[in-house]
Amino acid sequence: MKEFLRFEEDKLILPIILLVITGIVLLNSFQMGEVYDNSMCDFSKNVKTIMVSSQTGDLESYNRAILNLKKFDPMNEQIQYLRSFEFLHKAVKDMNPLFPVSCEISQYNYPLYDCSYYMKKETYECIKQNQMNISYLSDYSIRDSIYREPEAYIILASGIILFLEGYLISCAIIYIYRKSKNEKKVRKRRRK
Repeated sequence: MKEFLRFEEDKLILPIILLVITGIVLLNSFQMGEVYDNSMCDFSKNVKTIMVSSQTGDLESYNRAILNLKKFDPMNEQIQYLRSFEFLHKAVKDMNPLFPVSCEISQYNYPLYDCSYYMKKETYECIKQNQMNISYLSDYSIRDSIYREPEAYIILASGIILFLEGYLISCAIIYIYRKSKNEKKVRKRRRK
């Protein structure tokens, strides 16, 4: 057992890779929260204005809101780019169920209690107040859930757990490799 857990630099490769991936996921989550904070409240207000003015026949408000939506094209591109990292979020969450994945990025892949919002509470409230049940905007809406920020101690605990998981997996791989290598040497000696 001592040999299995003994510290070796080779055993740090996988844990470091897992920590880098976790760092990328966290950076991605905080960037998405920032995008939401900068634009999503105004976006949801514009969409609500379009829906309400189309029902009431207020063409002036409708046209103004449609023109305003064009300024959100860069935001949409940024959101799509940030969501392209969702597979990493899933991988980290699968390895460590404690990890607070971003509701903004993967809100429909996890239960309500299993994600955290990286946007500010004010942004969350604004979106929730202005959202409408429009199917093509479901990517930008918020499910009926309670606002939960990611907590630093959970992120830290998740990082430690992922590091330990990576270290133990590395220990197992190296142990198995060395054991099979030794068995091959023994077989060769027996043949001679």
